[in-house]
Amino acid sequence: MSTVSVIIPAYNHGHLVEEAIASVLSQAWPSVEIIVVDDGSTDGTESILEPHRSSGVISCVRQPNRGLGAARNRGLELATGDYVQFLDADDLLLPGKLAAQVAALKQDRTLGATHCDFRCTDGVTGDRRAKYASPRIERSCILDDLVLRWELDFSIPCHCFLFARTALQGLRFATDLPNHEDWDFYVRWALAGNRSGYVDEELCVYRIFPGSMTKDRALMAKGREMVLQRIASYSAQCEKLVRYRRRAERIRAPRAWVAKLGGRVKSLIKRPRS
Repeated sequence: MSTVSVIIPAYNHGHLVEEAIASVLSQAWPSVEIIVVDDGSTDGTESILEPHRSSGVISCVRQPNRGLGAARNRGLELATGDYVQFLDADDLLLPGKLAAQVAALKQDRTLGATHCDFRCTDGVTGDRRAKYASPRIERSCILDDLVLRWELDFSIPCHCFLFARTALQGLRFATDLPNHEDWDFYVRWALAGNRSGYVDEELCVYRIFPGSMTKDRALMAKGREMVLQRIASYSAQCEKLVRYRRRAERIRAPRAWVAKLGGRVKSLIKRPRS
């Protein structure tokens, strides 16, 4: 039986981390290792996690506060499973997620990951909220979509993915970005030749809480720009994709129009010859 490693980074989410853990334990998949990385919390998260240390299923490690990327990286270093599931401490998996996405990966072994649809909710009331973007894609996720369409009509919360651990070899999250480190990670992952297949089911919950970092528009814009500059440096193809995206944004092209070009970019951008 294949094992899924679930990596849960936690920073001052002691009041939520047990819900995240419970959502993993409710999965039908029988072989799971849970790795909770306490990233220097000061709210008592360490004591809340203490009863789980002797469970044999959950490993709890603590490190000085280094940020979300570093916490995920620590989890990757400790993971031993065949598959890797990231889950932020304030989000949830829905029943059946691991089984459905493991099955999809086994069905198409050319994929390095699968990603699913998600439910967006108010973290306090539990009410459904409109999604800020959709993870839906008609073909396997490729580089063009990640660069051109990201946060226009397309975005994938990290816990929507289930990765084959072999597709993550040598890959780690950047630790010097204020946000959008997941976007940078996905682009580098795709540049390594990986693809993700879409599973058309809501299999996880993205929760929005008051004070969420995503509400700081200035900080989010700073992180987005840092990542765009970084992506442009990765390859000639990436530089062309970023340049096209910026050109469309400068003329204030409608978001839907720019996003639609993600499926037709081959005819718009000449690619380097292999």
